[in-house]
Amino acid sequence: MTTTALDTTEDLLRAARENVEFREAFRREILTEELLELPQRFAEYSSATDRKIEALTERVDALTITVDSLVKGIAEYKEATNQRLDSIARDISSLHGMYAQQHDDYHRFRGAYAESAARKDDGIIAGKIARARGNRVLMSERLDHKALSAIFVDAVQRDLLDDIDDESQERFQNCDVALLVTERGRAQTQFYLVIEASHTAHENDLTRSANHAKVIERVKGITTYAIVASARVSSGMPLNLLEYDALTFVRDKNPDAALWHQLRTSEMEPMVPSQ
Repeated sequence: MTTTALDTTEDLLRAARENVEFREAFRREILTEELLELPQRFAEYSSATDRKIEALTERVDALTITVDSLVKGIAEYKEATNQRLDSIARDISSLHGMYAQQHDDYHRFRGAYAESAARKDDGIIAGKIARARGNRVLMSERLDHKALSAIFVDAVQRDLLDDIDDESQERFQNCDVALLVTERGRAQTQFYLVIEASHTAHENDLTRSANHAKVIERVKGITTYAIVASARVSSGMPLNLLEYDALTFVRDKNPDAALWHQLRTSEMEPMVPSQ
């Protein structure tokens, strides 16, 4: 075996480069065991770190999917809630409409019952006025729509409606009850009654009744009395224009006033068939 002299540092480095066994022996002599193992440990560390990063990435991806699903779920819940609220709002609106319709129907029914009760009592009312005038009723005749229309046309042609409000004019031909009363006696005097009927009397009932009486009296030239027939009187009724005593009413003959006739509530209830 040939032995090469290693006299200089350059000789030592050249021998390490040329001989693998020498180089490994030389490294083990110079380096510690920890430094020798460092590359392997670094490789293992890198591998473990890569695995952790990969697992963390998977968890982040899963979390992102979960958040996306949560956001989507919230959006779907919000949309479903809005749809339910819209449905509830529609139901409430529908119920409000039904209530308003029922309320209107109820008032129309009460008005119809009041008108029916007033028709039943028109003879009683005529008797009150006749007695206040010192007479008795011989006969009475209700004015139908045709007769009222003729009176109204006459009033228009003769320009007798200047101080009559629009509502009274519009309602004249469909007033609740209009009556021509003939009294007993040699002269057989006559008078008209105009009755405005409602469950609860308000100021507009009094105004219409008084205005209708004015129109008939102007056209026919015969005394006409305004009557308000109701079960109750509203708190807003002008009491100075609503008379409760027939004698005072006939005596004063205020063209803007009306006599109140109280309707019996039993006459204003719908008929129930017997069992």
